[in-house]
Amino acid sequence: MRRSSLVSVATLLAVSLAVTIFIARPGSMPPKEDDKEFVEQMIPHHHLGMRLIDEATLNSQDVRLRRLVFEMGSYHGTEAATLEAWADQWALTPSETFPGALPESEIERLAISKSINHDIQWLAAMIRHHEGALVISEKGRDGRITQSMAATIWRIQQQQIEEMRDLLNDLCQAEDASPECSEVLAETF
Repeated sequence: MRRSSLVSVATLLAVSLAVTIFIARPGSMPPKEDDKEFVEQMIPHHHLGMRLIDEATLNSQDVRLRRLVFEMGSYHGTEAATLEAWADQWALTPSETFPGALPESEIERLAISKSINHDIQWLAAMIRHHEGALVISEKGRDGRITQSMAATIWRIQQQQIEEMRDLLNDLCQAEDASPECSEVLAETF
């Protein structure tokens, strides 16, 4: 599973680079509404994702989660740069609301939670966040320009959701897991 994740990340980076080179060409084809909606929603989605990744880099305890966070961080910046280039080229403004958004209070709670309970709360939040990316990617897969990136994001995020659910299940079996863990599991499966 780990090797396939790394291959998926490498594929995403290659696709993002190719797309960036393509959009820099003058006279490239005009975007469809699906392309525009994908970009408008995915930009703030990625910014929140990078914020959550930074938070987990500082506070996560489980080595499996740290590896997954590193993997997520390896492609978010490249994707965000491509999305922002499209937004500039198409004169788009990132959306205020988007699938996978999280309340600020939840993000603040993550910053102060510790140990295994932090990791459990972070996984639950990131699963919901990734599920939002799947919704946004469906729109991008119908686009003219964004379909390749959207399909790659959908595939990788779906794979990571499964990995996070497995890890969350493992962590909730731990002796020092919070009593709320059964509720968290019920919400994420």
